Amino acid sequence: MSVEKIKEWTLRELAAEAGVPERTIRFYISRGLVDPPLRGGRGAAYGIKHKERLELIRAMQAQGMMLAEIAHALFTGGGRVPDRPVQMLVEPDTRKMLWFEKDGTLDESQRHLLAQEHQLAALAAPALPEPEIWRSYAVAPDVRVMLRTGASPWRTKAVQAALRRFAVEVKHSNAKEDKGE
Repeated sequence: MSVEKIKEWTLRELAAEAGVPERTIRFYISRGLVDPPLRGGRGAAYGIKHKERLELIRAMQAQGMMLAEIAHALFTGGGRVPDRPVQMLVEPDTRKMLWFEKDGTLDESQRHLLAQEHQLAALAAPALPEPEIWRSYAVAPDVRVMLRTGASPWRTKAVQAALRRFAVEVKHSNAKEDKGE
């Protein structure tokens, strides 16, 4: 029984075989489009699956697909490479892409994602607004003034000066009340 040797290439050999620059292969690996080498280090080796994946990526690029579309097709297509979609919808909350067919209908493999999103949206609580920071000034024992932070420095100085004048006025009126005037 003869055992065939599995074909392995170095990065340089794989680049020449697939017609893709070495730097591009490294980039694809970093983006997760191509698997890391079979063995790392100086003796890094790449197999037939690496070559096939590079050829598939090149074929998809030849159809006019961008890397983001290729990545989506490779990771969710279940081995099926769809035609270039006419429209993509990126949902900001989930960062999932929904792919539509050329006629505007939702791709069969994507319909369940949309249904899940609608179910989750119905259960989700409304988002809280961003918190605001306020400054509290005790002008008198029974008077407190609240100011939102973030105003320009000149505005803050003008408001603080007005609060000082107001505090003096409140203190003066409290003194009159205490004397019974």
